[in-house]
Amino acid sequence: IEQFAQMYSQKVGISAQVLLKTLWGDFYLNTKAKKIMKGAQSKGKKPLFVQLVLENIWSLYESVVVRRDKEKIDKIVSSLGLTILPRDSRHTDPKVHLNAICTQWLPISHAVLSMVCNKLPSPLDIAAERVEKLMCVRSRRFDSLPPQVQALKQAFLECKSDETAPVIVFICKMFAVDSKALPQNKLRPLSQAEIAQRREQARKRHAEKLINQMQKLEQNPPEKTLEISPVSASIKGMHAESPMELADLTTCREESQQKECFIAFARVYSGTIRRGQKLFVLGPKYDPSEALTKMPEGCSLNDDVSIPHLACCTVEDLFLLMGKELENVEEVPVGNVLGSLFSYLKSILFYLELKAKLLCCDCVSLMHPLRIE
Repeated sequence: IEQFAQMYSQKVGISAQVLLKTLWGDFYLNTKAKKIMKGAQSKGKKPLFVQLVLENIWSLYESVVVRRDKEKIDKIVSSLGLTILPRDSRHTDPKVHLNAICTQWLPISHAVLSMVCNKLPSPLDIAAERVEKLMCVRSRRFDSLPPQVQALKQAFLECKSDETAPVIVFICKMFAVDSKALPQNKLRPLSQAEIAQRREQARKRHAEKLINQMQKLEQNPPEKTLEISPVSASIKGMHAESPMELADLTTCREESQQKECFIAFARVYSGTIRRGQKLFVLGPKYDPSEALTKMPEGCSLNDDVSIPHLACCTVEDLFLLMGKELENVEEVPVGNVLGSLFSYLKSILFYLELKAKLLCCDCVSLMHPLRIE
């Protein structure tokens, strides 16, 4: 609606803020007075949303898919100021042409991003009740937690990213990614200098190979020439390798093709998470009351502490989730959503709370079991 409001504010001569308030509701446009009036249903008028949005979308669909009216399509494209590639406009499937027009006219990425910015609440606006729910399992009340754990509620509400703030990260799910899709494993495009260098190296290798073959022929001239068909040569080459070697090669290829890693989809509720950081992991059955009785006073991440459902992990990689693409980042401050690889998450799926000091991080058994998608 925001995109249509911006579009029609110049054509109709009405401010975009007024159109945003009236595009969805019982309003209609009085074309003579150039005013937006109320009571479209009672007066038998088309609502403003139908007039300015639905009818234009349907007109585009009818021209491209139903009638395939080239003249009208060209008129619509020119009026919207779009540039459609000839291969899309000449495609036999009209939906390809329609998709090319709508992608430029009403890109879904802009709509989703504006909705996220306008509708999703700020981390600073988190309710106290939601914080308590995040910090407790279903069968436990917030006031039954130890005082050290309840003190972390203020860290959620303050939402600070400075060095003194505890690092609290909530992982809502894990998703599988092909290891080839990770940024560090992607093939980068070669520069012109690198392409020229590789071409020159290939020429040198080929020249050396020809020289070696000529020298062998001069030293050992063949007395008789045996003709070997390509089929028999390939069979001979196959027998050169044992069945066990072939099986090992096949297994290695299958393992390399099926190799996947799990990315943690998470949000930072306090502090700043960084690559290489060592953090404590709290499982869904972690009991802070039991941990406080077992842990020695003043223990840290470097101490070997044996507490049920608690472990230490290292943040291997942090990713900015750009649709299906992953971008490497060094740190992620509070309030942001991220993807992450943890050394401890390679074979274990769980919810976790992370913090720099064990006495402060012993707060959470989280709500629901994880799903792999």
